Amino acid sequence: MKTLFEEQQLEPMRDDCDPGDWDDPFEFGADQFDGIAIEWIRIHPRYLEHRGRLIPPQVQDASEQFESLLQKYVIPFEQHGSDYLIYGYR
Repeated sequence: MKTLFEEQQLEPMRDDCDPGDWDDPFEFGADQFDGIAIEWIRIHPRYLEHRGRLIPPQVQDASEQFESLLQKYVIPFEQHGSDYLIYGYR
């Protein structure tokens, strides 16, 4: 996620990161977060599927389902490889 007040550039998302690895935009305190200031959110739609106690979880791709939801609710997006960008401001 990037807010209007950051000088961050868009970099490709690493494919080797675990679907559970993400930076929580709310970790610095909800009182400091203004949802109106979101410039863009990048989403890599993957999740871990639990397969049993002795078998490690398997990474599943949810791109088709995610894109279907974006289209259903007419949410404009851009696709860059396997990442989806949803803009709040442009």
